[in-house]
Amino acid sequence: GLHRSVFFALPPHTATGSFVHCVEMIGDARHVPKAKGAFVRPRSAVMGTIGTEEYPAEAGRYVLFVNFTCGWCHRVLLVRALKGLDAAIEVCHTGLDFVGSRAKGDFRGWSIPRDSTGNGFETTYDVYNSNRPDYGDTQLSVPLLFDRQKKVVVNNDSAALCVALNSDFDAFAENPGLDLYPVDLRDDIDDVNAIVHPHISDGVYRIGFAKSEEAASEARTKLYETLARLEERLLLGCGHEEDAPPPDDEGPPRRGLKKKFLCGPGEGTLTLADVRAFPHLFRFNCIYHLCFLKSQGDTLGAYPNVADLVRRLYCDFPEVPPTCDLHLATLGYSTPGKLLTPDNADARFNDFKWPWYPDIPHLLPNRKALGLPDDYPRGYLTTV
Repeated sequence: GLHRSVFFALPPHTATGSFVHCVEMIGDARHVPKAKGAFVRPRSAVMGTIGTEEYPAEAGRYVLFVNFTCGWCHRVLLVRALKGLDAAIEVCHTGLDFVGSRAKGDFRGWSIPRDSTGNGFETTYDVYNSNRPDYGDTQLSVPLLFDRQKKVVVNNDSAALCVALNSDFDAFAENPGLDLYPVDLRDDIDDVNAIVHPHISDGVYRIGFAKSEEAASEARTKLYETLARLEERLLLGCGHEEDAPPPDDEGPPRRGLKKKFLCGPGEGTLTLADVRAFPHLFRFNCIYHLCFLKSQGDTLGAYPNVADLVRRLYCDFPEVPPTCDLHLATLGYSTPGKLLTPDNADARFNDFKWPWYPDIPHLLPNRKALGLPDDYPRGYLTTV
């Protein structure tokens, strides 16, 4: 699976920085799964801090390794794009396949078709072990931020990277005025993420990777409860006290007036709450509903306000579409012998993609612009 950290306390050796306020890192025991056999993610293994003497914020110094399959990578790509950091932080795309296997003892993480750092990296194992000779195969996940100068991985926690890219590189950003984590909305943003992260973003994996039906059932219930809460929140009057529906003696609630975003007064404002929710909602119908939920339960078509949030983020922000490739993501989750296979992935994409999302031929120019190999992705699909 694609690694992400679950709630955890910061380890003693971790330097403090702007991102330590992220809910995903400071922990919330209310949302840890309780059922026997529940899937619980390990914490992120590398937690260096940008903006310190060790890792100063400098344009051109860092490379972000990502994978189009991965929702955790996608959230970081979104912040990079919205802030206008394309020139400051280079991106290197991995392949869609793992190299080796843990069962055989030769696991090397994600393949790297073209290493743009000049170090000849062929797998994420090579990246993580650069200047960390004892690292081994501890955690070979993406996203990861690599320091060209020190030739070492700085951080592999997507929540931390989102907050760092939101503020620490403003001197090099084309859109430094955009603050996705404003101080006056942080409590609200963190409250939303405190349910979205465990029950939707990680929730789909808690269903798919559960070791018992009890754990899977618990995760499914939480998933749909949380989707219902977001659906309700996206109506004016459900996010802020000043927008609350009037009491019964003052008239009926104001229903049918949608919020545009998850946080902020009135129609709301774009924040990390939306950015962190988008990737897994975006992938839900094509991928998770089949792979993890086995087509049981509703798709997001049953949640029109949530679906409209996904559409709005994609269609209203020109920086967002280049960070998306739902077809590659669907191919990346395909596995021979499973419900989603390399043979039916194209049909799954065509049948379940969003109605406003481009067809496959219209996605090819973006792949070319990103410098992806001509045979990507089919040349990198793994046989399991």
